Amino acid sequence: MMPKEIVITAGVHGDDAGADHGEGLTVGDIATFHEFGTRTVPQRSFIRAWFDENQEFIAETLRKQFAPVAEGKRTPDVAAERCALAFEGGIKQRISRGIPPPNAPSTIAAKGSSKPLIDTGQLRNAVRGKAEVQ
Repeated sequence: MMPKEIVITAGVHGDDAGADHGEGLTVGDIATFHEFGTRTVPQRSFIRAWFDENQEFIAETLRKQFAPVAEGKRTPDVAAERCALAFEGGIKQRISRGIPPPNAPSTIAAKGSSKPLIDTGQLRNAVRGKAEVQ
């Protein structure tokens, strides 16, 4: 029986977003501040920008993983999970490469790096790909 719905997501999900990031903030707070920007934090989209820049990769990954499903050689669960892991990896690579603009001089002085979104690694590690097949 074919599934009714397959949902593949990649980002900082609710169960990971609530983790304490320190100073009264959660990982979800930090992710939101950087993804959309604030009055004092510039936008550094690591999810939406990755999605926009990788349409070809996303489409090819979906085709490559789900073609065997149509042929009866792979289950939808396996195909969806492989896609989710590929998308998770892509977002994490984007964070690791560095997302402009660089950190402010005061931030560089405090944490010792000009590369945004990489301090403790907590935000990057909270990015997950998830697949739900119903």
